[in-house]
Amino acid sequence: MTTIQAQTWVYQSGPLPIMVNAARILPNGLDDYVFFDYSGPKLVQLDRHGNPSPFQPNLGNYIQNLAQTADGGYIACGASTDTSLPQYSPELVKLRSDGLIEWRMGYNASVYGEDVMDAQPTLDGGYVFITQDHTNNQFDLQLTKTDAQGQAQWTRIYPHVDSTHQFAAFVRPSTDTGYVMAGNKSLFGSPSTVFLIKVDAQGDTVWSRYYANTNICSSFERTADGGYIMGVHLVNGCQVMKLTATGMVDWTRTFPLGGYPIVQQTADGAYMTAIAGEMIRLNANGTIRWRQTPLPNLGINFIDWTRAPDGGYVLSGSVANAIPMIWSGVIVIKTDSAGVVLNSTLNGQVFVDQNNDCLFNTGDDSLSGFVVRATDANGMHWYGTSDAHGRYRIPVANGTYNLTVEQAQVNPYMIPCNTPAAAVINGAGQTVTTDFGFRISAYCPYMTVNIAPTILRRGIDSSAIYVVQYCNNGTAMANNASIDILLDSHYVFQGSTLPVANQQGQTYQFNLGNVPHGTCGTFYLYGYIDTSAAFGQIHCAEAQIYPDSICVPIEYPVIQASSICRDPQTLLFILTNTGSDMTQPMQYHVFEDHLMLSQGTFILDSLEQDTIVLSTQQGHLYRIEANQSIGARNGLQLDRIAWAFNNDCQGGIISSATLVNHYYTQDGSPSRSVSC
Repeated sequence: MTTIQAQTWVYQSGPLPIMVNAARILPNGLDDYVFFDYSGPKLVQLDRHGNPSPFQPNLGNYIQNLAQTADGGYIACGASTDTSLPQYSPELVKLRSDGLIEWRMGYNASVYGEDVMDAQPTLDGGYVFITQDHTNNQFDLQLTKTDAQGQAQWTRIYPHVDSTHQFAAFVRPSTDTGYVMAGNKSLFGSPSTVFLIKVDAQGDTVWSRYYANTNICSSFERTADGGYIMGVHLVNGCQVMKLTATGMVDWTRTFPLGGYPIVQQTADGAYMTAIAGEMIRLNANGTIRWRQTPLPNLGINFIDWTRAPDGGYVLSGSVANAIPMIWSGVIVIKTDSAGVVLNSTLNGQVFVDQNNDCLFNTGDDSLSGFVVRATDANGMHWYGTSDAHGRYRIPVANGTYNLTVEQAQVNPYMIPCNTPAAAVINGAGQTVTTDFGFRISAYCPYMTVNIAPTILRRGIDSSAIYVVQYCNNGTAMANNASIDILLDSHYVFQGSTLPVANQQGQTYQFNLGNVPHGTCGTFYLYGYIDTSAAFGQIHCAEAQIYPDSICVPIEYPVIQASSICRDPQTLLFILTNTGSDMTQPMQYHVFEDHLMLSQGTFILDSLEQDTIVLSTQQGHLYRIEANQSIGARNGLQLDRIAWAFNNDCQGGIISSATLVNHYYTQDGSPSRSVSC
């Protein structure tokens, strides 16, 4: 069994003109992450390798905090962008999992307070946020509850006591439908004191706790036993406090570090805290299990962390500049389960071998977007992707590795000259360089396309978004490139990030212009599924990119399958050989829903066709699968079968709404993509 090694990586951006907190790092799906990058400002999604998504929404305001919602999206809070509201008025922004805004709501500061610090989803599907009430120059804590659309339901003010000023930093729902707020109270010029305030579902105070000899609350989370875990900055040092459900101290752990602990509970009931640039793993009783400083030379100030599916950790923060109080940018790092960012590296260059000597020389063109895989003696895989300059980097542990370039990136005009290759790491901090050259057999474009939905929902108030990604993986410029997209008959097109050049029915054409080799692009289609579609019905979209021709002689058969209705009762499946003559017969199979109706063999000369005639019945799905030649699969990276499908020719809805996706649905050609 192949195992994926817990991978490590580092993402950085910036610079930042002032010292600010990087927003929370939160999961986005199975193994992606999202955070707010103040150097944009923008919402950034990172994949499991630490690569940022090209789609980075700019929310247009200062986001103070992010929290995940039950639907996989996010609720963000910050200063309102509505100029009709007073300065510092709070705002909530509801985001979908892809970062698109569902709604945003501003709240008048004279009613709902200023300086929003935190917002969280509530058990009833609404939201709650905390602000400061500055009426009469006071600093009182204020809590506001909204419904699922951000409409305010109630707001409560909690007056200060003993002439102190209250600053709340966190709010969390409690297990009994109430809320707990954590913050600090202080007199100007005096140290602060950390407090908790517990309120019921209507915002009425249940109890309050004040913790002597504390200063600033830096993190606050619920624990599995109904209690709380809190990070506290002290006047001299810092502290982790475990609290009961009623706010009583269970235990504390003090560190002589001048930081702000960010602590959460882990799945095993223990805890992990990040303090400044150090990670400290605590047992359930607060004793230290291990300590680790992942990148000791960068001066990192961690702000948040989350656990990765492979057992590692993903931490966000800022990197200090040599100038005090100036921060050089946001950083996100992925460590292994022991808090280690591997410091030995396999790196190198992926390039076009102009001299045919398998050596990277001055003048050789770089190749970006190529995935390099390193496999160790235990079968564990480590990955790196070549950047815009053709450079890849793979952090690894000690061991012997076989390095290969993933075949999906190779095209028929490039011949790898030194893959696989071996590399050995036998000490800390080593770097082993292995370059991968590709010899060119012809200078031609090789266009690929992929279309996939982020979400498909019925109704004009819902959204159906398609992401279209394209690349020129060839060896020459693709002149006047374009993409034709055929959308489902129920899809109502509303717009796209790339202008539509032409439209015929549900087919939309997008001009890409001249696409240099080694470059890729992405654009988005926006719309919705009309209400005439059945609930659960499969909707398909097809993208075809041009130019799509192969400009070298193809010395093997290439089979393409298609379908067309001859009349309401008759479906034609057509097999076409666009390559060289077949020298031996291949098999095809025809299916109705889950049942195989027929099978046969075919042998076709170049450009010859074979037609299979089929009588159809209403409400069924029909599909043909034809075996592809080994040459086409290896030379063009085509799939093992050529396939086509069609509903009955009478306009019926197939009996099983999800039946299409029961079949193999990979695309039969790199220049064509079908998504159902």
